[in-house]
Amino acid sequence: MGGLNPAAFLGSLGSLTPLLGLAGDIYATEQQARQQRREIDQSQAAADADAAGRIEAVRAAEADANAERQAALRRAMARQRARLGASGIDLASGSGEAILLGLVDETELERDRARGRANRDIDAIRRRLSATRRSNLLARDRLRTGRFLGHFGNLQGFLASLPAPQPDIIDTADDE
Repeated sequence: MGGLNPAAFLGSLGSLTPLLGLAGDIYATEQQARQQRREIDQSQAAADADAAGRIEAVRAAEADANAERQAALRRAMARQRARLGASGIDLASGSGEAILLGLVDETELERDRARGRANRDIDAIRRRLSATRRSNLLARDRLRTGRFLGHFGNLQGFLASLPAPQPDIIDTADDE
């Protein structure tokens, strides 16, 4: 029965240089991948922070505008009450109340329009952030695929660098 001659096999391996080269290539690929993942994560963190800041700015601007509208409404109602009073129109009368309610309705309508604009702006910010997240997920996936293919290519190179088996490695003598 034929067997493997270990001494001849080990001698045929020669130097371990190709194996060390493979290990070095894999290490370098992993280091590069870690760096790229850090860059992707930093990019996502920056995008998250930017989006949060923009959303906060939109909300703050909406709150400021709403406060200004309320102050303007109070001033307009005070002026209107003064005019109505100077004209002798009773504020509790139907026409006086209608005028004041009209001012309130106008302010509420403008507030609703501004809130709609702010919500659209916030939705646009969130859509851009979502697109950035998808892009970063795709980049991570491409990185993972590239690493796999890189390791496969390194392994192919290693296997190709191995010497071809010599015919005298395998002991073909019959062990009877």
